[in-house]
Amino acid sequence: MKYFLILFFIFPSFHYAQNQDSLGVIEGIIIDSKTEEPIPFANVFLLRGSEQIIGTTTDFDGKYVLKDVPAGKYDLQISYVGYQTKKISRTIVSSELNKLKTISLEAGIHISNWGCFWYIIPLFEKDNTTIETTYSRDQIEKMPY
Repeated sequence: MKYFLILFFIFPSFHYAQNQDSLGVIEGIIIDSKTEEPIPFANVFLLRGSEQIIGTTTDFDGKYVLKDVPAGKYDLQISYVGYQTKKISRTIVSSELNKLKTISLEAGIHISNWGCFWYIIPLFEKDNTTIETTYSRDQIEKMPY
């Protein structure tokens, strides 16, 4: 009975230590493909098939870290508003490999022709010699000073 209790308390600790060794880390930086500037607050997801395993967002410098990822092959998906979503297939995660991945995103919206139009309400109407407006007492009281 004494040996059974000792094994009961020791075995889970070996199992826990073994699981800690098979966890990996993925880290990198997300940049704009044209300007090579970092993209802050981009979404980074680790997928297995269509199932999301873990996700994070980039910091102000475009850096991301995915910690405690179980070893295996995954798809890395990066998305950001105004940019095309990028998916990197067959990303290998293991406890020995810890590569810094630099990923560039391309702008998803290209605006080639745009213009600015101004319209100004005329102060005086052409060919109108009189302007009449009638205000009630309530409207006058509600007017700002």
